[in-house]
Amino acid sequence: MLRDMLKLGGRLLVFALVAGALLGYVNYITEGPIARQEQKKTVEALSRVMPGIAAEPVALQGPYGSPAVTGVWEAREGGAVAARAFKVKAAGYGGPLQLIIGLDKNNKVTGLEVLSHAETAGLGAKAAEPGFGERFLGASAPVAVKKAGAVGEGVSAITGATITTKAVAAGIDAAVAESVRLGGK
Repeated sequence: MLRDMLKLGGRLLVFALVAGALLGYVNYITEGPIARQEQKKTVEALSRVMPGIAAEPVALQGPYGSPAVTGVWEAREGGAVAARAFKVKAAGYGGPLQLIIGLDKNNKVTGLEVLSHAETAGLGAKAAEPGFGERFLGASAPVAVKKAGAVGEGVSAITGATITTKAVAAGIDAAVAESVRLGGK
């Protein structure tokens, strides 16, 4: 009986070691292609959130003034800042949202893209759909959010996903604060 338990335990150990080694190998093989895809996605988003800017955006090195800001790019024209873009992590309903937010020289939103999210399908996930960012165009901090269909000032929230819309607004607020810290208006 003890001998059978040791045999079983040994087999289980060998299986676990082989499975762990295979998972490590797959991670090693896919790590580079995944990083390249994420970089490509970011570069494409930068061109969409800073429309009309001929200059190539240059990445600025951290540290940044807010833990929500994880990347900053700046485009200069004629020696002056024409636009900035910020990679921001905001706390959504289902988990973190990764956003790219474009701001003009007056810290008004010129574009917004959701790079990744963990929001509920059909509700908060609508933030990643084309057209969602348009409701924030021209906005600046602080961004007010109103419930869908409500009358008054502010950006209309996604129906059933007010928390997600508020997370995006908080991301914009963080981007504007960082832009001001860097010398924006």
